Amino acid sequence: MVLNNALKRAIAQLTGAATRDVERPTRSTQRPDGLVIWVHVSDRKLLKLFQPVYDELTEAFPDLWFLVDDAFAGDFGATDNLLPLTTSKVQRRSTLEVVTEWQPNLILFLSDLADVEIAKTAALHQIETVYVPFEAPKTDFTQGRKDIAMLRDIMTQVSQICTQYPDQNDAWLNSGATPDQITEIGKLVPLRDPPVCDDTDLAAVLSALAGRPIWFASNLSEMEMSLAIAAHQKLLRKSHRLLLVLSPNDDTLMKTAEEMLTISDVSFGLRSKNKTPHMDTKAFIADLPKEDGLWHRASPISYLGGTTKTGQLAPHPFDSVALGSVVLHGDKNDPFETEFNELSAAGASIEVTTEAQLVEAVQGLLSPDAAARHAHAGWELVSAGAVAIENLVAVLAARLKQQASK
Repeated sequence: MVLNNALKRAIAQLTGAATRDVERPTRSTQRPDGLVIWVHVSDRKLLKLFQPVYDELTEAFPDLWFLVDDAFAGDFGATDNLLPLTTSKVQRRSTLEVVTEWQPNLILFLSDLADVEIAKTAALHQIETVYVPFEAPKTDFTQGRKDIAMLRDIMTQVSQICTQYPDQNDAWLNSGATPDQITEIGKLVPLRDPPVCDDTDLAAVLSALAGRPIWFASNLSEMEMSLAIAAHQKLLRKSHRLLLVLSPNDDTLMKTAEEMLTISDVSFGLRSKNKTPHMDTKAFIADLPKEDGLWHRASPISYLGGTTKTGQLAPHPFDSVALGSVVLHGDKNDPFETEFNELSAAGASIEVTTEAQLVEAVQGLLSPDAAARHAHAGWELVSAGAVAIENLVAVLAARLKQQASK
């Protein structure tokens, strides 16, 4: 994910370096010239959180190298700024030998617990360390004296602790950290690229709508399609200009959608034939592939199918929210139960399990103010990961700049 231009300019000012068209030297097995950051990741899942940070720092610092465990190096894709550090080498050689050989300028702990031995060695060699914990430390000390001593060592050796939640701040302070050590960056979550939306197609659709209200029902099973059409018939009694856009979850259901709309006496068009909805059309079947992004952008309301029956697969709800659409869904949200719950807790989605509930939810969201409130809550949630990454990049960039000036 690309960070905003303001942050890019800030990083460029910090580094004093060009941020594009950089030709790097070939991958090295010895300590190269330039800056080296040792990325200590305990889990492959956590490495995915670091990928956008890696991308931004690579662009901002042309002479930056990343020392990583060779077992994880392949996860970065085709890169030439990685320094190999095999697990066997770490086990066979002391941390002191590794630090002496590679001489990192900065060490980043992206893990559940910082490695105390590495932190101590870094402190002895005046190497700054940044720790991003995923849990607050235990403050009741029921884990024993050894763990208490380890926690205190972390407090004294780590340069900066980047917390993800406010309650982590208090826990680290209560465990002996100083306020100067703590920076709250926000919650790190994997970033998703939203579905593609062609701006030209969007402009054509919006022009054809000419301000008509619209709602989008996507990833629909046959049962969910019947539910959406029945709800739309009732909605049309109060909102005569309302347009329903349907997207079945299987191409074999396209004909079924046409038959259902014909039986229900709802006039409709097809994206493949009509391109844009006509003013006298009450429903529109989105029968072209990979256009969900277009309709999520065009509609402030998205009813997500695959959420009403166990065994179905729900789509990722953040895709709709990231494009400005409020999410309506059923009560079966596997495999994204956590994400749907987060949206619900934030007031950014509405659960509907009956036709009457779907009618009520859509009718309520036809008010621009109501839709905007839900959409704003959703945007704050899905963009939180990007904000956390921006903050972490800023922390690391500032410290790398300090190291470069020495």
